[in-house]
Amino acid sequence: MRYRIRTEAVGARTVYHLHDDETGTSASVLPSYGFNLFDLRLPVAGRARPIVWAEPNWAANPGRPGRNGIPVLFPFPNRIRGGHYRFGGKEYQLPLNRMPNAIHG
Repeated sequence: MRYRIRTEAVGARTVYHLHDDETGTSASVLPSYGFNLFDLRLPVAGRARPIVWAEPNWAANPGRPGRNGIPVLFPFPNRIRGGHYRFGGKEYQLPLNRMPNAIHG
């Protein structure tokens, strides 16, 4: 199997590790803390090299999220004015959870 997903309990939190065996690409995400991607390794010159940095053992004691990793804002970053957008010729209306807009999370 090319792709693997593994979970790891780190204190009271769950870390998700994703790995692509074919390319060596890997990522570690802490969903309970802003869906923070705190480890990303991509193949460069034949080796998996760290692209995203976080302090050692950050997942066990997350702090200072602005200096460790990067949040994956899903399904969209920031706000959508009026919660309305058009994509691929279709109209979409999102719930307005931060009036008068839709906000991620």
